[in-house]
Amino acid sequence: MSIRLLVAVVVVLPVAAVSAALVTLSSDTSTRIAEDLASTLTESATQRVRDDLATFLGHAIEISDRYDRRLREGRLPSGGDMSAWRQPLFDDLATTPNVASICFGNTEGDAVWLLRGREQALEYGTSDKARENGAVELPVDPKTGIPGTKPIRVYKYDPRSRPWYETAERHIGAIWTPIYFWYGEKGVDKTTGTGYTRVVRDQDGKKLGVLVIDVTLKQLTEMVKTLPIADRGFAFIVDERGLLVAASDGPVNSPTEGRMKLGESSDPFARGVAALPYMSDVALSTPIHRFTVNGQPARATVRTLSPYPGIHWRVIVGAPDSAFLADAQALQRRQVLMAVIAAAGSAVLALLLGRQVTQPLLRLRDHVRRVGRGDLNSRLDLQATRELRELSHELNRMSEGLSERIELERSLGLAMEVQQSLLPAEIPQPRGFEIAAQCRYCESTGGDYYDFVATELAGERPIVVIGDALGHGISSALLMATARAALHAIAVEPCAASASLGQMMTRVNAVLCQGARNGRFMTMMLMAFDPDTRGVRWARAGHEPCVLYLPTSDSFPKFGGGGIPLGIEPNFTYEEQRHDGLEPGTLIVAATDGLFEAQNAAGEMFGKPRVREIVREVARQPNASAKRAVDAIDAALTQFLGDAKVKDDVTFLAVRVLGDASAPAV
Repeated sequence: MSIRLLVAVVVVLPVAAVSAALVTLSSDTSTRIAEDLASTLTESATQRVRDDLATFLGHAIEISDRYDRRLREGRLPSGGDMSAWRQPLFDDLATTPNVASICFGNTEGDAVWLLRGREQALEYGTSDKARENGAVELPVDPKTGIPGTKPIRVYKYDPRSRPWYETAERHIGAIWTPIYFWYGEKGVDKTTGTGYTRVVRDQDGKKLGVLVIDVTLKQLTEMVKTLPIADRGFAFIVDERGLLVAASDGPVNSPTEGRMKLGESSDPFARGVAALPYMSDVALSTPIHRFTVNGQPARATVRTLSPYPGIHWRVIVGAPDSAFLADAQALQRRQVLMAVIAAAGSAVLALLLGRQVTQPLLRLRDHVRRVGRGDLNSRLDLQATRELRELSHELNRMSEGLSERIELERSLGLAMEVQQSLLPAEIPQPRGFEIAAQCRYCESTGGDYYDFVATELAGERPIVVIGDALGHGISSALLMATARAALHAIAVEPCAASASLGQMMTRVNAVLCQGARNGRFMTMMLMAFDPDTRGVRWARAGHEPCVLYLPTSDSFPKFGGGGIPLGIEPNFTYEEQRHDGLEPGTLIVAATDGLFEAQNAAGEMFGKPRVREIVREVARQPNASAKRAVDAIDAALTQFLGDAKVKDDVTFLAVRVLGDASAPAV
């Protein structure tokens, strides 16, 4: 249908039918809006609960990590006079309202703690197992952190019999405990909670005791009550047994101060949800659960909540349908009014616009056809309204841009193919060692680089190379390619057989300095492995030190040496470092700073400590390998980034010392 005929139809038919049609459509629209709004709000509220809880519990985890380091490094005593704990406990608990208590119990049954008592008042306690009723709790001045002299309570206390101590001993690594009572088998919300507990060991692996960081159900409930969904709906958290952990309304413990199921709550929505199969796997696969409360329809979502080890909860979020209908009905009225105005206006404007629009559009159609056939030199000049003239100008610019973009895409595609071909097609496996590598660019091309350069012992001892040119993109890729070409050329020279890695690095630097422009430089590390001595030689030019893990001592020795980046100072001399006698199972991870500095959506960096933990975990596995280390780091990085994109090239490789240096790597 032509535009002219369409304008005539718009004038004659829709004006008569629009009012009746809008009345019908508005009813359907309001229903869909209410459904979509309800689904969106409940899903976003559920995610908000999950995110806020993970953040809430994360504060306790941060404090636990902090005290674990202090104990492991000997900055806090694990026995005897524990008065040195007092000020750190006060500083951390006073500045972290999400945490209810910090407690440490040693293997002898002695303990020290700081907790929030009544009205959030701080109480400092110590326990001496050797004395009868050796546990003493004192009030703490909220300004100075100095304990008083008059005890609040004196009693017998052995931390080794507490649930958090027993939970830590049953598990490897830190874990959240099941919900437990601070005093006996009953308690109010503020004395019922969960703790992040862990066994603490010194530098030699000797057990010092157990550390627990507690949060109470009352604190969790107050967090849930601050969520926006609490104003118009409800939110509940239940544990793996279906017992309440937090609620947007009502207590989570019974009047007799015991744990309470969802159906025992005084909140009518809790009792309504309790009739649903909210603890079954079917509940998790159902997008929306519908039920009625006092004859009024309501809806809820059920999702798992397992942000950390030991937490296996479910979050239930929802609201009555009436919470969404008011907005939907108001929107419906506005839509009807706007539709009536638009219909009336279109009838008046149709005749005027028909003639004005038809001719320029026909010319625009012909121009688009020409461009679609590949005539990017075609030009359009619409002598009509200002907007159409601007449109013709932008279309002409678009044609020019398309031509340039096509040429640029061809160049980038060729550059990407060239750079990908520079990376080694296969990873050599020297005798007595095992190597794996991974590289990902944040653009089509980048400045990261890893390689294996053949020497006179190419079959057994290739030089392992990893480098990182400043920035990323075409310029960095060219700098990387120059460094690679220089290194390969130097490696095949007759004098390379007797040259040290430091000498080779010095020569590469001289080559790059000759052509360096505009402050372009790159970092690089060269490594070579000797199967006879189980040794590694290396030279660094401003590159990140390797992560070296010795499994027997569970330590990370420093990978020394250093030097300025390549391409800065032509006369700089680089030195070779050496480390012999690496024990079987040793893992070495070399990476560019893109790995350690990768940031997630929250701005948190991946960091070298996280890489160390991954390396430690892989090395302790019976089937440890360099490939498993690379895969574990890559998987952890992907999970850490989430939806965020890497802003720098990421390259890393792992080398594992095999048990039998005389055997080739598998």
